[in-house]
This record gives sequence, structure tokens and C-alpha cells, in this order.
Amino acid sequence: MTEISAEFDGWSSYPRNLGLSAAVDAKGYDRRLVQAEKRLFADEDSDDDSDGDENVAQMLELGPVCQDIGYNVKYVAAHGRSFPKDPYSVRETGVYHGFDAAAQQTQWVFIQASQELQERMRGYFTRPEESHAEAQIGIHGIIFQTASQAWREYLVYLEGTFAKMASIDSSFSLQDRYD
Repeated sequence: MTEISAEFDGWSSYPRNLGLSAAVDAKGYDRRLVQAEKRLFADEDSDDDSDGDENVAQMLELGPVCQDIGYNVKYVAAHGRSFPKDPYSVRETGVYHGFDAAAQQTQWVFIQASQELQERMRGYFTRPEESHAEAQIGIHGIIFQTASQAWREYLVYLEGTFAKMASIDSSFSLQDRYD
């Protein structure tokens, strides 16, 4: 059995040191990416911005440029049950947002989303003006806004509960505790 050395040879060669299939021209891909980066970001002497869109299009031709965002966000909801006495439940929603720049497509996955978040997303996704990629990032703001709505009420409830506990505790003196 042959042992393969997988030594890390520094950040200067990363990600070129990743194992790519033989069908991928990694050096050519890297060269074109560096050229496109220079045209987009390093050419500050040029006053002509007319070829900016062309440069972005060239970068998109390099291959799939994808971004993936995933996170869990906690939110508070009134549960309406008689037990436990705490009227709130801390719940969690899982969110995944994938974006493929070359295909200009986004993909969303929500796990255990609240009813309110589901309704807001349903309304947001049915508006055609909100379907372009730039507007999709605004959905994260809606998610956090929806998740944060009941936290204030919950903290007020907890503050009242702790105030009651503190007033009960402070009504006893140290002498009473040892008698």
C-alpha cells in the first residue's frame, strides 16, 4: 500500500493544492481568475467603467461561483399551554441559502420555521420584483426581524419573575436563615 504525503505547503499555494480531477484545467482557471480580478479590482488608473459588466461576465464564465449560507436562529413564542408555568418556549429555525451566480439561481431551505416566518416568506417569494439575486439577501433581514419580535416580551417576563424571586429572598434576614 502506497502512502500519500498530504503535507500542507502554505497558504500561498492554497487552493491550488487541492486535488482536482484531470478534466479541470486548474492552472488555466487560476490564470483567468487572476486576470479577471486584476481588471475588476486592481486597475484604479482607468476612468472608464464601461467594461465592468464585461469583466463580471468573464468571471462568471470561469465556472460556477456559488455561495452558501447556513445558520440556526432562535426565537421565542408563546406556547399557550398551562404547563409549564413559563408561558414561552425558545424555539429554533434552521436556514440554508444557496446562490449560484452563473445560473443566477437561489435555493432556500427552512427547517421548523415559525408560522409567521412562513407567511412572510410566502408573501416575499410571490413578488416578482423580489426575485433577483440582490433582493434575496434582504430575506436574511426579514428572518432576523421575525425571530427577534417576541424576545422583548420574554425578557420583560423573565425580569418580572426574577424581581419576584429577589423580593422573596430579600425579605428574610440572615438571622432568620440560621434560626
